[in-house]
Amino acid sequence: MKKLLGLVTIMVVLFGSCSLWDTSLYTDAVKDMVLMTGIAENEENTLSRATLPLWTGGALSTGIDVSSLTSTGSSLTGSLSDYPEKYQTTNYTVTNKGNSVYFIQTTTIYPGQSRNREVTYEDYYLNSTNTVLTNDDPVCVANGTTDPKFRERFETTFVLKGLHGDKISSLRKETITSLKDPDGVSYGSFKAVDINAVLSTDAFTPTTDSSAQFSSKVTYTQTFTQDDTGRMGLDVELGKTSAISVSGTRYYTEIVSSGTTECSALYIEEFKDESGATVGRTVTKYWYTITNNVRSNKTVDAVGMLITKKGPVTYDL
Repeated sequence: MKKLLGLVTIMVVLFGSCSLWDTSLYTDAVKDMVLMTGIAENEENTLSRATLPLWTGGALSTGIDVSSLTSTGSSLTGSLSDYPEKYQTTNYTVTNKGNSVYFIQTTTIYPGQSRNREVTYEDYYLNSTNTVLTNDDPVCVANGTTDPKFRERFETTFVLKGLHGDKISSLRKETITSLKDPDGVSYGSFKAVDINAVLSTDAFTPTTDSSAQFSSKVTYTQTFTQDDTGRMGLDVELGKTSAISVSGTRYYTEIVSSGTTECSALYIEEFKDESGATVGRTVTKYWYTITNNVRSNKTVDAVGMLITKKGPVTYDL
């Protein structure tokens, strides 16, 4: 009898322990995954699109001197602090690929306080017959054919935390699908979009505004393995074990009015299990303005929904 009572006592201690079974641990880890884009944007530093700043007013507005790259395969390196956003560092390599084509490889390193991102890679080609690369040189494919949407690589490593603070890495791969030039897409502002309404519909069509000075559409994919989802407790929330695939679309636009540029974006993400069934959705938007080269504080809103074993659960940023 004493042995039995001792066993019962041990079971109560183990299975009643908050450190082992505190469901808030699962909720926090799962929420961080569902709202990972909103969390990243809410750090003020936008998700980086780190083509080199060769434009007027950019850190490399005078261009990059490539006169030393006289042979195919020769290269030079450089580094930019606080680019593309404050506290970020972008390192780059320029390589002569021959036939007036230069391969640009950029690596953006996020600051240590970033909650869920580690590094972004954006690699692309420029076609130039000059000894200085400038903003007039078009983005192209490897053979020199102009294509402003082409990227050899466009990836961001997200780093989430498991239930015990362990590191869970997931690679987001992006593809630029349309631009105002050459595709003619010209989106209206996303500032007033009702993200809860977008969350509840399977179809969203952005408004158009011909006055937009720049607009783009980017699609992306990301995966979490069965091991990943188990380590963050998603299997407990869903009531099943499954890898999760994420497919997303980011709409972005810039509209100028009375000397002020409003920049806004909308992300729509869908989460699916291994069977292809939708288990969640997330909608994120942000906007800010630029006046006299001074940017206002960015406003970010995000909402997510997960179909758990107990029914739909919503998450707010």
